[in-house]
Amino acid sequence: MLKFLNSSKANKILLSLFSLTVIIVTSYIVFYKLGVAFLDDWDEAWYGEMTKQMLRTGEIFVLRWNGKFLFDKPPLYIWLSAIFSSIFGLSEWSIRITSAIAGFSTILIAFLYSFKKWGTLPSLLTFVTLALNNIFIWRVRSGNLDALVTFLIFLTFFAILWKNKWRYPVLGLLFALIFLGKASLVTFPLAIFGITELIYGWKTFITKPVRQLLNYVIFAILFISPIAIWLYVGKQIAGQEFVEYYLYQSDQGVSNISLDMFKTDYWWHMYYSLQRRFFFVFVLGAAMLIIKLFRKEHLLLLSYSFFLLFLLSFTERNNNWYLLPSIPFWSLVVGYGTHQVLSIFPWKKYSWLMIILILIPSIYVSQKTFKENVQPIIHTSSSARQVESAIKMKEISQKSEAIIRLDHLYPSAIYYSDRKVFSSPNQTGTGDLFMGRITAAEKMRNGKLQFAIGKTGDVENFVLENELSGDIIEINDEESYFRVQ
Repeated sequence: MLKFLNSSKANKILLSLFSLTVIIVTSYIVFYKLGVAFLDDWDEAWYGEMTKQMLRTGEIFVLRWNGKFLFDKPPLYIWLSAIFSSIFGLSEWSIRITSAIAGFSTILIAFLYSFKKWGTLPSLLTFVTLALNNIFIWRVRSGNLDALVTFLIFLTFFAILWKNKWRYPVLGLLFALIFLGKASLVTFPLAIFGITELIYGWKTFITKPVRQLLNYVIFAILFISPIAIWLYVGKQIAGQEFVEYYLYQSDQGVSNISLDMFKTDYWWHMYYSLQRRFFFVFVLGAAMLIIKLFRKEHLLLLSYSFFLLFLLSFTERNNNWYLLPSIPFWSLVVGYGTHQVLSIFPWKKYSWLMIILILIPSIYVSQKTFKENVQPIIHTSSSARQVESAIKMKEISQKSEAIIRLDHLYPSAIYYSDRKVFSSPNQTGTGDLFMGRITAAEKMRNGKLQFAIGKTGDVENFVLENELSGDIIEINDEESYFRVQ
């Protein structure tokens, strides 16, 4: 049996069958019902609104949200969403398709790389630990930038290994795109590239200094120029604050690292996202990579797998999706660990044991993970009640009117109502995005505001506490709106 499995003809057949199966399964996981659920209350609704405003205003350098400039994330994801939306129409599907294509490509490339490097069973485990990773698939099926940036970072791994004269130009462009996708996150792959150049590139620099220096100059130009142009134009439109934010503040505290903030939460995120049982294969693979660390490929796999994990363990933030750029590399390490197991034991004599001990348990764990963790993501339908309220506001209010949302769930209200929305939770002050309830009530008495929406209990309390006159009308079993008389 193994004689056939190891033959070149069998490899071609297996690669074709496996690739077809992977494409079909991945297509279902990534694309099925992609545009059915409403945009969620936060990231998706933020990016959806920015895409809408970009299409309306034609402003591509500075993002707009809720009637103002928004300094949050760089524009790459919004650019791509705007392109898809201009072709296919603005919708939940067009907001999410960039993430889905990036995730699909990441899974397929990881599988093919693992198959060609280590064979059938290792590639199978690489595939299932990535395509069924609940954190990864959640973000891949969401309209946010994480899956896109993860794909770009994944490509830098192959570009660093690429032995071609175009390696440095390609890397320069990839790092520029990563910055335009998520700003300071570029330091993660950039640091790994710098370390590998110091370790493996110094001989080339000594033997061919002029050529190598030219390579670095070309790399720097292609890396810096697109970013500099975007920052310069953005500064002309929005001022110096635009530049300062994206250079020094856009990491939202992730770079605030301290020993006092050490936590193991991210390690537990990794443990559970690898379906627990496969975590031990990952540990074995990492150990074997350390033993053979002298190989450039092995150093890169370890660096991409652990650099971000260690960094996040000492930061103040605790968001599991921050790990997304490392997840494809964990799956590759799982594939490598499986390959090492197969190379240790005498499987030629006991091929049936190999199938029993590895293939069957892997399939069992994977189908269970699919049912418990992945299917709920595919069939999720969040924010339906809040979206219904927002759509109602669009029907009964004027374009120029502002609306009060009596909690923090205002991004979806902005996108679906297509109105200026102020968030007004209990005990909040008044600012660009928020409005205190006393201020909101006063504006309603003065006729400057007409509508407040939210949970039925919140709406009733707001009206009662501020002694407002008007009508409270139920929208659904959770939401109501108040219209002042």
